[in-house]
Amino acid sequence: MKNRLLFLSTLIAVLLLSACSTPKYYFCQLYQTKPAENIDQFSEKDGYLIYENNQCIIYYYFWAEGGNTSFKIYNKTDDILTIDLGQSFFTLNGMAYDLFQNSSYSQGYVVGSGSSSSSSSSFSYFDSQSQAGATGARVSAGSAIFTNNSLVAAGGSVGAAKSYRNTEANLYTWGFSAANSTFQSKSAERTVSEKQLISIPPHYAKVINSYSIVNAPLLNCELERYPSTQSKPLLFNSSNTPITFSIYLTYRSGQNSDWQNLRNAFYVTQIANYAEPSVTKYVERSEPCDNLKNINQRSPYVKLYDPYLKNNICIPSSTFYLWYDVNSYTKLYDLSPYRYSESYKAYMLVGNSNTVRSANDNMIAPELELPNPYGNLVKLSDFRGKVVLIDFWASWNNASRQNKSDLRRLYNLYHDKGFEIFSVSLDTDAQAWKDAIREDQLVWSNHVCDFKKWKSEAVYAYGAYSLPCLILIDKDGYIVTKNYRVEVIENVLKQMLD
Repeated sequence: MKNRLLFLSTLIAVLLLSACSTPKYYFCQLYQTKPAENIDQFSEKDGYLIYENNQCIIYYYFWAEGGNTSFKIYNKTDDILTIDLGQSFFTLNGMAYDLFQNSSYSQGYVVGSGSSSSSSSSFSYFDSQSQAGATGARVSAGSAIFTNNSLVAAGGSVGAAKSYRNTEANLYTWGFSAANSTFQSKSAERTVSEKQLISIPPHYAKVINSYSIVNAPLLNCELERYPSTQSKPLLFNSSNTPITFSIYLTYRSGQNSDWQNLRNAFYVTQIANYAEPSVTKYVERSEPCDNLKNINQRSPYVKLYDPYLKNNICIPSSTFYLWYDVNSYTKLYDLSPYRYSESYKAYMLVGNSNTVRSANDNMIAPELELPNPYGNLVKLSDFRGKVVLIDFWASWNNASRQNKSDLRRLYNLYHDKGFEIFSVSLDTDAQAWKDAIREDQLVWSNHVCDFKKWKSEAVYAYGAYSLPCLILIDKDGYIVTKNYRVEVIENVLKQMLD
């Protein structure tokens, strides 16, 4: 009995919290940088910020959450180039952090092969944890919050790089793509111990892993924190910049030569805040042939989109970013009509809605307005104040018709307690739909269908890409759970209405 009461109390608390949830708005803080010294030895080429001297070429690409100072170093000489990580450092605002951590880590790699009839590549982000030759552990040099250009707090920690908004891990990432083929392979894992001395053969390159730059946004009275589009940027020079960082290397070319020191220093020249729609554009993903798709991804009615940086905002190689968010009842900007689909691992456009629609627990249920068998439009929101089960089905789908006797039982049991069923059919034949309603004795009156099958906006809004699909909504219009099994829905319904 005590366990039952505890469960009920927990469920009620969750429902109350979900009823109080508010829209979440995302913002992006962009940091633009430039070299602080030896400017004549730097150039922008092939999407990289490049430093070059007589012995080596160093490729930087800062574009990452919090800034990525990992780099690729190419040996120009005819001798082995050796880097002493024990005498090499990443520096940030006067503090030095060792590039050599004397650590071990698990490195994933791929076993398999494949070929491509056509391919393309553009900007590439160093994924040093998946490349042979990478060294070090991805670490965070510290968090820093600046107010009016004064450092408020800072600290350092070693660990995995923060991946904020994991569902957008590919945001603004350019890389290799194959047009007509892909690789079917198996993944494996091995343990790699970091080496203090890194040797690079003549005319080859290695990736050296380094630190992120920041993991907390800059706050300033002159910098608009929640802009509707974008804030007026803060501009800095080398003397008043809030962020300076560098890579300090100790290296030599050949076994008998003297050790040399190399320092690439940078500073932040500009910081601005952007509302998410102002910094992001969504590009429809080109469709590969069916043989490259998973069997569940072959719907011809689904369009997938990838997020990219809008043109002319910045140069990614010398810029980095930081996401931050806020829950607000106040409308800060028009929310994106694109939502992330876990099933397709990509973004999807949801009609012409101005709200992010996602059939996740504790999210507000997207509005539906569809015709009933008599041609009259019925709104889902008309049932606000009642517990509603959205039932996606079709006369041609046996699996979604087999659960109807259980749904009738639930309807008869809970209808008088404020329970309604809102059946959304994916039929294209009106008569077949009406006949199935009669044959299956679907006694509730809320039946709707727009005869668009998988192209129905209801499918996009709720991610109902397989049948049956059952979505339970509470009296306040929030999604409580999504499942295909009636018994799962019934267990939750008992706690809500019994």
